[in-house]
Amino acid sequence: MNLATTETLDGSYRIMPKPERVRMFRLIFGAGGASVILIGALFVVISIVSSTTPAVLRYIGLLAVVMGVAEAVIVPKLLIPAGIIGDAMSVRYAATIGSHSVPRADLALIFRGLTWVRGRYGGGSWEPSYVFGRQDGTVAFSALGMWFSEDRVSDFAQGLGVPMRGDFSVQVRDRVEPSR
Repeated sequence: MNLATTETLDGSYRIMPKPERVRMFRLIFGAGGASVILIGALFVVISIVSSTTPAVLRYIGLLAVVMGVAEAVIVPKLLIPAGIIGDAMSVRYAATIGSHSVPRADLALIFRGLTWVRGRYGGGSWEPSYVFGRQDGTVAFSALGMWFSEDRVSDFAQGLGVPMRGDFSVQVRDRVEPSR
């Protein structure tokens, strides 16, 4: 059992996101937020020191500082998933935005496939994902493959006694056949 796939005292399994991916994500948003905070602080200082600058510059600077803090602290918490948790009763994809759950008895397989991820302005792309399929072939939920490594999800499936199939080559929309 991988250290990132842990079995807890109550017998449930939990997969945490890839630590290197989480670090990179926090670094990107932290650096972006820090730069916005510095620019905002510069606006505030200039508006205080110089008597000829309009007072609105101070408010713009304060707004930039608030937005920088939000970018550095809040955005990563909203976008980074907390993990996938499975026990005898259910399997849950825990995220601040878009958490999903399926009863354990309904889960038939974990399928490695491509799911459509919407982008900005109506676009999107097919991204490698772990698709959690129900007994009737419908998709319960999917977790982006960029957050979870193959060995962790494999250990998770083995711990739950659920087969893993696929190779990230089949596009999955709303159905995944358990026999695939």
